[in-house]
Amino acid sequence: YTVEDGQLVFHVRHYRYDYTSSFAVSDAPSFLKEGKRYYSDDGHTFYDEEGEHVGDEPTYFQFLSMRSTTSYSAEQLDAYIVEMLEERQQQGGQYADAATKSKLLGLGTVLKKVEQELHVNALLILALAQHESDYGMSNHAQTYNNLFGLYVFDENPANKTFSSIEGNVLELAGQFLNKNYIPPGAGYAHGAYFGNKVQGVNVRYASD
Repeated sequence: YTVEDGQLVFHVRHYRYDYTSSFAVSDAPSFLKEGKRYYSDDGHTFYDEEGEHVGDEPTYFQFLSMRSTTSYSAEQLDAYIVEMLEERQQQGGQYADAATKSKLLGLGTVLKKVEQELHVNALLILALAQHESDYGMSNHAQTYNNLFGLYVFDENPANKTFSSIEGNVLELAGQFLNKNYIPPGAGYAHGAYFGNKVQGVNVRYASD
């Protein structure tokens, strides 16, 4: 981990493909300083390069239970989606028509329905959707209504088609998260939160 512009940035080495990738996790804890490297096995207990313990602070959304309920309404989620897409659209390129073409548009009602009926946090599903589908603009999202890369594997990039975005979200919550990841005894269970590559859904959800 490093601190960059006040953000806690996670760096992971992909030995199979011989490259390193990085992404911002959250606001950086106050005890971590820019210009230094830190290490953590669990995402909330941090050590410096000498192996000395420097502090503990969990990153809230990374370890938020998927069984929790967001305080945001469907209307608020939709407003956030529009704002986010308009920001992306200003970047041009693959986002040139994001504010009108993204498969995330109008998703708020579906997310809150799934949260109420299947008990998976609507905001966490939205976060997963925008990450996996490149804000609803990926080929799998646009062509196959597949926001989450369901049934898409490294060795077999299947083009699983869903009749609707709602059906895709229901499949994620009902047949993936509630069946294989969230229940303590499920086959891919490592904790009912996103986590990292040591614990949580991310251990088995994707190879990267």
